[in-house]
Amino acid sequence: MRIACPNCSAHFDVPDDAIPKDGRKLRCSQCQHKWHQLPITENNELAFEDKAEELPDPLETEIELTGNIPIPSS
Repeated sequence: MRIACPNCSAHFDVPDDAIPKDGRKLRCSQCQHKWHQLPITENNELAFEDKAEELPDPLETEIELTGNIPIPSS
């Protein structure tokens, strides 16, 4: 399985059996960031793709601004 550090995006090849079902703590050898990694499965990837399709295109979404926008005093 190929995983990426969520901090620096460094990629690592990890044996599939190295990450148990409940996940495992990992440390990036590039930036020393620590995180809890869950196993990556086909279902996880498909769920991510499905959710991405449901999101509206941010460039096509209109936002109506009304009222005064407060400006912080210096």
